[in-house]
Amino acid sequence: MPTQRTFILGAGASASYEFPLGSGLIKDIRILINNPQKLRQILSNHSINIDENVLKEFQTLIKNPFNQTIDAFIKRSHNEQFTNICNILVKEIISGYEKIHKMNFEDNSYQEKENDDWVNRLFNLITDDDLHQFYNSNLNIITFNYDRSFEYLLLKASETCPKGKNFMMDFLDSNVIHIHGSLGKLEDVGDYGAISTESDIYPIGSPNKNNVMRAHDFLENSKSVLFLGFSYNSDNMQLLFPTNKKYAPDQQVAGTYLGLDERDRKEIWRHYQFLNFPPKISENRNSQALKNLLSQNSFRG
Repeated sequence: MPTQRTFILGAGASASYEFPLGSGLIKDIRILINNPQKLRQILSNHSINIDENVLKEFQTLIKNPFNQTIDAFIKRSHNEQFTNICNILVKEIISGYEKIHKMNFEDNSYQEKENDDWVNRLFNLITDDDLHQFYNSNLNIITFNYDRSFEYLLLKASETCPKGKNFMMDFLDSNVIHIHGSLGKLEDVGDYGAISTESDIYPIGSPNKNNVMRAHDFLENSKSVLFLGFSYNSDNMQLLFPTNKKYAPDQQVAGTYLGLDERDRKEIWRHYQFLNFPPKISENRNSQALKNLLSQNSFRG
């Protein structure tokens, strides 16, 4: 009988820590490519040599307003060189956001702004001052985000407990999947913001097969599945639920829906009728939505 709980994180989950949504990320890339010298330097740092004509075409096409996200641009372009350029620029941009997040955390700026710190709430709801409870919580995380804010914040939280980092590193290694890759495994909080030599980013439509298999294994063994900050993109939903059905008849699947109007929710539900949008979870704060979801009997540990 499934006993695990799986959280599926979308861009809205990281947006709580001032990371960009998909539309914001492509805007950041458009700003970056307006500085040709910096763009060339970034590509050179990653040992990428792009023909000048290819680069000019990339700059022209990505500015098209119909490309509202990086994923949309990559799907439409069908160009491996464009994909490589996007992957490098995404790494650089996310690295910059991680560095800002780390700086704000260390000087308590994000607390002063009363940011929506849902990771802290999750940690406190599960551990109740005992880190072993978090490690034994049967909790899995599937994230579609490239950033490692979730891991960073949990590692910082674990520093409040004796030998907490070792417990948390074991948890992160076993229970967290970046289905489209990340800037690399976070070995230490000091590495947050750095791009690992083992960083891997997989464009939409071409995810790492091992990551997908692990995600399916998480879902097959979960009694409850919770989406947080997710847009329910059809490609991503198909990746998780290829049969358009949940993995067990009694599996509970619910999620937040901030920014989705009733028409959007009905269209999503038409394709995925197992997905439940409970009332009172569309708050503009992920932390409050998370608390409301976890308070339901079917989603308790």
